[in-house]
Amino acid sequence: IDPIAGKGLAGPVGKCVEEGSSIIDIGSGTGSLVLALAPRCRRAVGVDLSSKMVRYAAKRLASRAKLSQAEFFHVDGAGMAERFQETFDYAIITQVLHEVRPEVRAKIIAEARKIARMAIIVDFAAPFPRKLFSRFIRLGELSAGKEHNKNFREWYDAGGIDGFVRREGLTVQAERLLKPGVVKIVKATF
Repeated sequence: IDPIAGKGLAGPVGKCVEEGSSIIDIGSGTGSLVLALAPRCRRAVGVDLSSKMVRYAAKRLASRAKLSQAEFFHVDGAGMAERFQETFDYAIITQVLHEVRPEVRAKIIAEARKIARMAIIVDFAAPFPRKLFSRFIRLGELSAGKEHNKNFREWYDAGGIDGFVRREGLTVQAERLLKPGVVKIVKATF
């Protein structure tokens, strides 16, 4: 999934991030988004719950000596405010929220509010267009396991990213539906 969620989203997400900003990528996975955006940022931090992913991302970063402003940390997204005393310009959350239970989503966004001025959220929109690609998405989410699929279905039934933004009281500054119409990028203030 990294070529899509990491490298593939770097361009569209990067358009939302001002040059010289500081970012924290919540659920950074293999680090592709942080590594792509770091050259434009004064500080670029990736956090992930998986220590294996953090080690892999750090290894990738080590091969790029010119990215001293980038770092990766093994941190639970629901406990970031304890780890980071600084304020970031943007908290970026890419394809994470649909995977977790609603109460975890709420904790993640509550923590993001404490440490960032704005959010850039990339996740599934709802409803999906009636296209073959949307069936592949549903099949992929089903194959990710029972709990994952349950969380995805709840996300989708609750209105996807638009429903989440509404429930959390975020103020949308910009949004863009990516082709083929199943994923949306929302830039919002808390």
